[in-house]
Amino acid sequence: MRWTVHVGSGRERAEIFANAQGLIVGADVSGTQRAKTLNILKEPELAAEAAAAFRDAIGTDRVLTRVGIDKKTVSFGTNIPDKSRIVTSSMPVTQTFTWDLNGLQRRLGSIDVPAQTGTPSPPSFGIGDVDWKILSKLQESAIAKADAPKSLVTHFGVAAATDQPGQPVLLWTIEVTDAEGETTRVTADMKGAITRVVLPQSRRPKIDWREPAALAGAIARISSVFGQNAKIASIVANDREARVTIEDPTHGGQPATFDFSADGVSRATISFSLEAMGPRFGVAELAALNEQKLAALEADALKTLGANRQAYLESVTIGAHPFVRQAGAHAIEVRVRDIPEDSARANYAWIVYDFNGRALDSSKF
Repeated sequence: MRWTVHVGSGRERAEIFANAQGLIVGADVSGTQRAKTLNILKEPELAAEAAAAFRDAIGTDRVLTRVGIDKKTVSFGTNIPDKSRIVTSSMPVTQTFTWDLNGLQRRLGSIDVPAQTGTPSPPSFGIGDVDWKILSKLQESAIAKADAPKSLVTHFGVAAATDQPGQPVLLWTIEVTDAEGETTRVTADMKGAITRVVLPQSRRPKIDWREPAALAGAIARISSVFGQNAKIASIVANDREARVTIEDPTHGGQPATFDFSADGVSRATISFSLEAMGPRFGVAELAALNEQKLAALEADALKTLGANRQAYLESVTIGAHPFVRQAGAHAIEVRVRDIPEDSARANYAWIVYDFNGRALDSSKF
C-alpha cells in the first residue's frame, strides 16, 4: 500500500509516492520543466547522486558489470540474477536499473549471453570502485583530445575493458560527437588519465601495413605490449590490417589474436585457426625483421614472381607455414597478385623465406 500525492500548477505536474507510514519512496516528475530539459551530461554532478541512490538501494558489493551515463538517464547493468520471470527466456537473466530525476528504478532484466554461450562473463566491480566526481575533468580532457570543432560529450561509460592484453582493467569510456555527427571514443583510467583515443574512421590515418616501415613498427611494439616472454604464433599484414596471434597467459595460454592500430592493439573480434597453428617463436627472434629486411624480401618476391607479368603485393605472413615446414616457426610468406585490386578475378603467387632471408619454396602464377 502507498500514498500518492499529486502536485500541479498551470504548466507542470508531479506525483510523489510514500509508504503507509508517510516515508517518501519515489516520485514521477516527468511532467515538470526540470525533467523535460534535463541533460545529465551538462550536469555531471548528478552522476554522483545516481551512484549514491544505487549504493543505498543495492549496496557496495561487486555486482556491477557496466554503467552508462546518457542525456536523460544513468543505467546500471549487474550480475544479480533476475528471478522475476518478467523476461521469458531460456537464458539466464540479470537485473538492470536506471536512474533519473524520478530516482532509481528497476527495469526489465538483461539476458546474460556469456553464461549461455560459455564465454567469460564481464568482470564485476563495486559502486565504490569509481570516483563519480571526476566527470567534469573527463569531459574537458576528452573534448580536448577529440580536437574537433563544436564537439560535445554524448556518453560516459564505465566497465572492465577486456579488449586489451593482460587482465581486465576498469576504464572510463567517453564518446565525443562533433558537428558532423562523427564520434571519437576516448578511454581513461579511474584517476581520469587518458589512455587511448580512437578517432572516427574519416579522421584515422590510413595505414598500409604491408609497407616495410609500418610492419616493422608494428613488430617493434610487440615486446612492449606483450612482454619479452610472449610466444608468438603468427603476424599477418595486408593493406587493410595487421594482427598478431599469441599464447595469451590471461586465458590459460590459449591463442588470442590482437589487431594493430596506429596507437596500440585491441583484441580481435574474429580469429583464424590457421594463424594459431604450428610452432611458436619468441620476441627476441623478431630482431632481424627490421624495415630493411622486410623491404628486401618484398622487393625480391615482386621481382621473382613478376618476371613474366606485373605483380602487386598482397600480404606478408610471419610464422609457421602450412605447406613449407622446413622453416618451422621461422617462415615469412610474401604473397602477390596479378592485378592492382584484390578481387575474385585475381591470381595469386607466393614465396616463403626463412628469417635469414633464404627462399625456401614458392608457388607461381
